[in-house]
Amino acid sequence: MRIVCISLLLLASLAHAEALRIRGTEIKDGRTFKSVATGVAIGKHRVLTAGHMADGAYLEIEINREWVEAKVVKLSTDPDLALLSVDVKIDKTYKLVDSMKLKVYASDEGNDIRNWKTVSSKILIVKSAVNGNSGAPVFNEDGKIVGIIKGYVAGRDLTMIESADSIRDFLKDTE
Repeated sequence: MRIVCISLLLLASLAHAEALRIRGTEIKDGRTFKSVATGVAIGKHRVLTAGHMADGAYLEIEINREWVEAKVVKLSTDPDLALLSVDVKIDKTYKLVDSMKLKVYASDEGNDIRNWKTVSSKILIVKSAVNGNSGAPVFNEDGKIVGIIKGYVAGRDLTMIESADSIRDFLKDTE
């Protein structure tokens, strides 16, 4: 089944954003594992990223060219999101879109739009994420967050994104 997103004008590039770099270190069975991800500030001390990045790792976020420790406030695997906090004030923060009408279309019959059917309103699919993009924001043309990158399908040039609706539900009890 071919999956294509043709709804909002999504800007997966970080041109509107000062995305935050995140690094994690985890020790399992005496071995050290390091990972990198991206996040976006949604409050003066709050950063949103992909949940799989934050599970069990010691986390640091680069803010104002310095690495600071981050603590996990809330973690979920479904949706794949994590809310982190830092003691340092973050100057540039971003907002979620107020509301979003989103449709993801799929077809077994190629690119002919007449054969496409709505299959989801929770997950967006765009192209071209790479390792380290997990947790990166996806913006609309107004610079508001419409989603967070959660992963990609290797060899298929597809990126999976948690939608603003999923993020809003995830954040409900953290205000």
